Amino acid sequence: MAVFTTIFGNREVALLIWLMVLVTVGLVSKSLRPSFVGTFRALFAPKLIAILGLTAAYTGLLVYVLSTARIWTEDLAGETTFCSLGQCS
Repeated sequence: MAVFTTIFGNREVALLIWLMVLVTVGLVSKSLRPSFVGTFRALFAPKLIAILGLTAAYTGLLVYVLSTARIWTEDLAGETTFCSLGQCS
């Protein structure tokens, strides 16, 4: 847990906790479950997975190149993760 809190700040940890709460409520509630399952099916559609995979590969390549040039360091892992997911702030 100590490594997790050193990589991610309080805002990111709070966001992950709220996301877990929302996912739990969505899976437990009978009225929300069909919509929730439909959303997950859409999220894991083959076309979208291909795009997300290419984005992850591009991000990984950038991290590799920048770390080789000693511009990107391990303390930027939290920011890199959240920026690649679209939560840059």
